[in-house]
Amino acid sequence: MGQTLIAVAAHDDALRESLDLLLRAAGFEVLSYADEEALLADPAAREAAWLLIDQSLPGAGGTALVQTMRDHGWDGVALLMLEHQDGRVAVEDPHMLVLEKPFDATAIMAVVKLP
Repeated sequence: MGQTLIAVAAHDDALRESLDLLLRAAGFEVLSYADEEALLADPAAREAAWLLIDQSLPGAGGTALVQTMRDHGWDGVALLMLEHQDGRVAVEDPHMLVLEKPFDATAIMAVVKLP
């Protein structure tokens, strides 16, 4: 059985690189994207079990990008990372979780290790 593949989409270099390092250290395979165009252009992203997406990613935005990925055949679980005070975002997808920033490594690991 191979490693679980996680796609990380965040325009903030520090956030994206920190998540990449944390998840790789925990044994996950990670694909990282600085923008939605790169994510959508990579067919490998549609194989990810998880999509960790920063709500502030330029473009269509978190929930719309998740729907676009679903329209392209992706069927994983999304974790939408929200800015503090953005908790009002409506999440109608039963396979989408929300985590408010700032968060720590323990919070991310607790989520991605869910069965």
